[in-house]
Amino acid sequence: MMKWLFLVIVTVAMPLSTFAQEPIERTPDQFSIGVVEHIVSTNEADPLFASTQRQVITINRDGEIIQAEYADNQETAADDLHLGEKVVVLQTEAFVGETRYIVIDKYRLPAVTWLLALFFLSAVIFAGRKGITSVLGLAASLAVLLSYTVPSIIAGHSPFFVATVSAFVIAFLSITIAHGFTRQTGIALVSTLVSLVLSLGLAHLFVLGAKLFGLGTEDAYTLSLAGLGGIDLRGLLLAGIVIGVLGVLDDVTTTQTATIQQIARVSRQSFSQLFKAGMSVGREHIVSLVNTLALAYVGASLPLLLLFSFNESQTPYWVLLNGQMIMEEVIRTLVGSTALILAVPISTIFAAWFYSRYPSWVHEGIVEQHH
Repeated sequence: MMKWLFLVIVTVAMPLSTFAQEPIERTPDQFSIGVVEHIVSTNEADPLFASTQRQVITINRDGEIIQAEYADNQETAADDLHLGEKVVVLQTEAFVGETRYIVIDKYRLPAVTWLLALFFLSAVIFAGRKGITSVLGLAASLAVLLSYTVPSIIAGHSPFFVATVSAFVIAFLSITIAHGFTRQTGIALVSTLVSLVLSLGLAHLFVLGAKLFGLGTEDAYTLSLAGLGGIDLRGLLLAGIVIGVLGVLDDVTTTQTATIQQIARVSRQSFSQLFKAGMSVGREHIVSLVNTLALAYVGASLPLLLLFSFNESQTPYWVLLNGQMIMEEVIRTLVGSTALILAVPISTIFAAWFYSRYPSWVHEGIVEQHH
């Protein structure tokens, strides 16, 4: 009896936390780069990857030899790995008391680095100083997107409003930095902003008219599951369309403005003459750009196009076309192409009017370029 009484007293007196299980401290997952030394295949089932076979490779990670795993259904399949190849290795303690090393991907950054170097070198060699300023303009655009656009949308602000502000700022910075502070740049900038306003209206009108909600892509669905469900997905769709159109508008407006300026340099002409001459070039520009933009969107959405064509369930094509997934790409392509078409006469009108009304601007441009 005294024994049981003692146990009761001790139990009551001791803090409850004494009996609570101590939380298991787990080392955060770590990532590193390793070199494939040896590839070994086994038939052991891997509990980490359901319905796959456990495969093992020997990795040299900064002089340390480790045994890493990968699965047959991963991108790093056995027939796709080579000795001496660099891979990304995950070190995890997901299993209590056991450290596992898993190959999660190939190491691709060096290839991208060489491609970036080739891109910058080509721009500098073939465009000279303008190539350098174009790269700086690109850097300014990325800085706006990373420092303002993305954080503002994540913070809960309207994606459409944020994208509109970003597009105007990017247009000003990218055009002025890339092409310099000249009157030609000013005309191109005004043309770009006017065309951008029209594209904003078109995007808003047709996205609402088509009753799109921004749920046509897997990425949008992933956002709703990643703690960012409060983001206006329809506004995000509009934002993507606007920013996507902006990059091509720059090309159209600057090219048309430069064309009119060159024509005005040869001989002094009236507004109507400059406009007709500029539009003769602009029509060819429209044909090539519409085709280019459409092919660019199709190339980016090629898996979606294949899925549309496969149609294993024999769903009527009008039903597939009516779906949000396809309709978003159609609206995106048509809004972008329409904005490009409208940008040609808009920039031609502005350039023809300014250079016919202020012919001295052409000669001042020549002086500025010599300087």
